[in-house]
Amino acid sequence: MGGNYPRGPYQGPPQGPVPYPPQYGGQGPNPYGMANPQMGITPGIVTAGFWLALLGCTSMPGIICCAIGMAEAKRRQAGEGLALAGIIIGISWQVIGAVLYVGLSVAEASGSL
Repeated sequence: MGGNYPRGPYQGPPQGPVPYPPQYGGQGPNPYGMANPQMGITPGIVTAGFWLALLGCTSMPGIICCAIGMAEAKRRQAGEGLALAGIIIGISWQVIGAVLYVGLSVAEASGSL
């Protein structure tokens, strides 16, 4: 007979419970023990959305970028406030634009311009 096989009759399965492998601390929720490299870093779409929302003419794309990036910001636990600020600033610009549009339309229709 060749190979490294045990000789003799089969001994059967090991007796008693099989111990679990040793557990190492600091693994957190990730089962593979690796830290998320993106954790704590503000997503780029949130930063871009905030800068777009600051300008009145690009506030709508800024609102969209911030709204999309909000989910990623929550997952990374960073940038939620920046996303919310971008949404609020962008909506403020939209409201200001709508008020100006209506006000100027009414002023033009009444002939005071």
